[in-house]
Amino acid sequence: MPDTPADLIADLYDMATGGSFGGPDWQAVLDRIAGFSRSQSGALHVTSPAGEATILGAYGCDSSMAEAYTAHFHQLDAFRQPFRSFQPGELMLSHEYLMDAELKASEFYNDFLRPKVGDAFYNAGAYWALPGKRWLFLGIARTRRAGPVSRRGTDQLRQVLPHLPRALQLAERTGANQAVRDLGLDALDLLPSGVMVLEADRRVAFANRTAERLMRQAGITLSPGGQLRLRATEEDNLLAQLVWQATRQEGGTPPLPGTMLCACDAAGRLQRTLLVAPFQPRQHHRGEGSRPLALVLMTDPPGQPADLAGRLAQLFGLSPSEAEVAVALAAGLSPEDIARERAVQTNTIRGQIKSAMFKTGTRRQGELIRLLLSLPRLAS
Repeated sequence: MPDTPADLIADLYDMATGGSFGGPDWQAVLDRIAGFSRSQSGALHVTSPAGEATILGAYGCDSSMAEAYTAHFHQLDAFRQPFRSFQPGELMLSHEYLMDAELKASEFYNDFLRPKVGDAFYNAGAYWALPGKRWLFLGIARTRRAGPVSRRGTDQLRQVLPHLPRALQLAERTGANQAVRDLGLDALDLLPSGVMVLEADRRVAFANRTAERLMRQAGITLSPGGQLRLRATEEDNLLAQLVWQATRQEGGTPPLPGTMLCACDAAGRLQRTLLVAPFQPRQHHRGEGSRPLALVLMTDPPGQPADLAGRLAQLFGLSPSEAEVAVALAAGLSPEDIARERAVQTNTIRGQIKSAMFKTGTRRQGELIRLLLSLPRLAS
């Protein structure tokens, strides 16, 4: 079944909203546009306010084309030079505004189009203004022997052209939103508590790295189907009941308070505490058919020492020794006390304290201690 502009437009928006940071596969888009216009080559690029060109996609070109164009020839582009006399989005046909003899005598044709772009001669293109004082340019070319794009080809191009800048900006917004979501996930991984989102059957929809670590250390496993399971049958049954109750709450009603559950090992020793609560994402994210969810917060049991040095190393990029010295300092030990405990010179400890201050952005030892004591796990 032949490709059509309507098919390409639909696929273009599907790709733009697909959640991948790169957005549409512009190479595939250009290949399909070439099919409509029966063109031998083409390129889609964005020009920055400084005039630098970034190639989004190209086809039918020598492998060195993109590098040569971005480095030099975009400034000599004879097809693009008169673009300001056209309206944004208007289809520009080179044979209507550029004499054949003028192009044939140009450096752009002799040093770029002929040797690197398959002897391209007739161009069909358009430009659009983008946010940030950028410009989007599309150019597709045919050889002199093939002649300009046909009337049918130009009609099909005019159907597709308005959707290229819209898809590009939509993909950029989608990518920016994804980047923000990634930042949020990275922040969740730094929390001292495990955070999990469970479906009604206890299948894990999300778990931060802390949750994965706490589960692994306590021997808590997932079933082959991906359900969270506890060791003791009684505790496992209670978890199933709490998750079932949390996911049965009707939308729009005030959230129920979370219920605490203790998980023990085979000897009855307390391993982890779990808080199970209803989880209702924002209403505009919950469409028809969305699944009910429960939030599970997993922590070390009260009184169990936390890996404070490891947490400091993770948060501030401290070395293991620097983090251990910082913890001892926050516990009230002097540099001399720490040096005696570690059997090293006091100057070594002072150097590690100085490095820790630099990495945490503090200027005095007292500021470093106050910062460390303000962290929730250190304050306890």
